[in-house]
Amino acid sequence: MLNLLHANFKRLVKSKLFYIFSILMFLIVAFYSLILKIYSSNGSMGNSVDLFFISFPSISLIPTIGIAVSVMGSVFLGQDFNYGTIKNKIIMGKTRIEIYLSSLITVFVAGVFFYLSYYLAVFTVGMITIGNPLVFLDKVDVIKLMLYQLLLVLTYSSIATAITFITKNMTASVVILIIFSVVLMTVGYSLIARLNEPEFWHDYENGGLIYNEGYISGTKRVILTFIVNFFPSCQSCYFMLNPTISEMSLGIMSTYLLFFFIISSSLGILLFSKTDLK
Repeated sequence: MLNLLHANFKRLVKSKLFYIFSILMFLIVAFYSLILKIYSSNGSMGNSVDLFFISFPSISLIPTIGIAVSVMGSVFLGQDFNYGTIKNKIIMGKTRIEIYLSSLITVFVAGVFFYLSYYLAVFTVGMITIGNPLVFLDKVDVIKLMLYQLLLVLTYSSIATAITFITKNMTASVVILIIFSVVLMTVGYSLIARLNEPEFWHDYENGGLIYNEGYISGTKRVILTFIVNFFPSCQSCYFMLNPTISEMSLGIMSTYLLFFFIISSSLGILLFSKTDLK
């Protein structure tokens, strides 16, 4: 499998799409930091700098990284099927499991580089323009979130690999992954916005409280909370809107990610091992 990994990494470092996404991750954070600096200097955004300090180790770019991993993985692996490279590897004596696992590892490594590009921007442009966010954060919590983020990237990579190996078509896998990512992120944002609504609104005119008729409670709240915690894309949206997180939620979300990783990888390997390659 080492030979497969070596060949994949050799292709990866020559991939223009890999560098485009890595640079894009950096530029998004750099742009965000500069905008916050400009507006905070003008007093136009209030606590924006404080929000940057609080949310920097969260998943603020993971939805973007998730899409980048999906597109990168689908294009990179899909080319093997389009050009018949997968079939040639099998003819040369490589097992399908070796081919699948080496592909998964390659996509994950690409995702980690996207992730590191994000933090490179945080610790360079972000620190220069706004300051050191670690001063305001518990370092243990930061490490826990970073480990969780890596697990999330791994899950995105496993899903992208599975879809590509099941469809065996670059275009089809890209379209499927992008549609599902966008739909789930949209659903995640809308659900989280509803769940974050308070049970009572402040009545600024009378100084009292007004009951929120649209407040979600009971079984419906439990179901919607489960949906938000369960799907990787929804989890990403949760962190964007809720920078702070409890130990219980982090543990539950990590468990769901492991579930997705195991199911997607097992299904991908199973279907790929039984598929005829034309």
